[in-house]
Amino acid sequence: MPRDSRIGRWIESARSYAGIVHGVQRVSRRPIHQVIHTLAIFRLRYGGNPRFFADAGLVDVHPSHYGDYVDDAAVIPLQRQTTVPHWRYLEENKLAFAARCAEAGLPTGEILGVIVTDASEVTPWQGAVARSADELHSMLRGIGDAAVIIKLVYGGLGYGVHGATIRHGIPRMDGQLFDAGALLPWLAAQHRSPSLWLIQRRIPPHAGLHELMPGPGLGTVRIHSFLGADDGVAIRWAHLKIPGAGQTTDNFRDGGGTTAIASIDLASGRLRHCVGRRDPSDVLRPSDVHPVSGARVADVQLPDWEALLTLVRRAALAFPELPALGWDVALTPAGPIIIEANWQFGVTGIQIAHRIGVRRELGALLARVTAPRASASGLE
Repeated sequence: MPRDSRIGRWIESARSYAGIVHGVQRVSRRPIHQVIHTLAIFRLRYGGNPRFFADAGLVDVHPSHYGDYVDDAAVIPLQRQTTVPHWRYLEENKLAFAARCAEAGLPTGEILGVIVTDASEVTPWQGAVARSADELHSMLRGIGDAAVIIKLVYGGLGYGVHGATIRHGIPRMDGQLFDAGALLPWLAAQHRSPSLWLIQRRIPPHAGLHELMPGPGLGTVRIHSFLGADDGVAIRWAHLKIPGAGQTTDNFRDGGGTTAIASIDLASGRLRHCVGRRDPSDVLRPSDVHPVSGARVADVQLPDWEALLTLVRRAALAFPELPALGWDVALTPAGPIIIEANWQFGVTGIQIAHRIGVRRELGALLARVTAPRASASGLE
């Protein structure tokens, strides 16, 4: 690497560290030397990410507990052991996921049609399928005037998701009007492969959540299930994802987006506190109110909480091939509805929302479904 490049990277890294240190000092009101000292311990002894140090509030945690925290990179290998590759399509393919949910009588978002941008692509979907501009025009006319979500069948992490409004068979998406002939190549250009898209009717939140979620994005409850060999279901760690203004999805992106998250008391379904940013350059901070809207978060009672827990237990049993899952469940006027599940769920959001380290407990839960291989993960 050229010397100038190394110097440039060093300068950029120093600026990033300085920004994190000042952000933590501003939020925590700790002496700056203490912030630098504890960050250095976390970084040098545990190899931790400085941004995670800031966003998880580790300046307020004694360094002797830093080992309780774990990053996604350490968890992914065990998740891969937990989930046999042959069965991962049940979660990764949204059509297969919807079909399994339908077989089990689990409520999910209504699929209005499937768009195929590559004529050679094969899909088992038995409903409306559009492979040409004429077929797409007919599909959109059949849907009628509606607010919809168009997303990749194999998409994830909030990518490949577009909100649209259909009027007289013409969708407006991302600020543009498309006729059917223009929409097909536009979708094909967004993500070349795979080339399957589905259309779902946009789901509104429960009326009791309108203040927290004024739109357009629908926030979901992320909650985790662990299915043991005895068919018992352990439910652990729940938090509410609250989309930022103008967002279509509620993906937290490890704290890099504008979505805020609120920890949930599992027993009662009551929100504890909110963690979010006042602006994109700020570090995450916990608060009793939403950092941007000011809406009250702490002590808000989520509607239909017992029904949500029952639904997640049923769903976990309906997917025995995927014994450890992070579920996204929407609380709607019609009750809890499953949006999706994730076999490779991240742990950053859990630890930031709840202000805890989950290394040991997560290791024990995964050992319940992967024993005796859990010790290989390093999550003891």
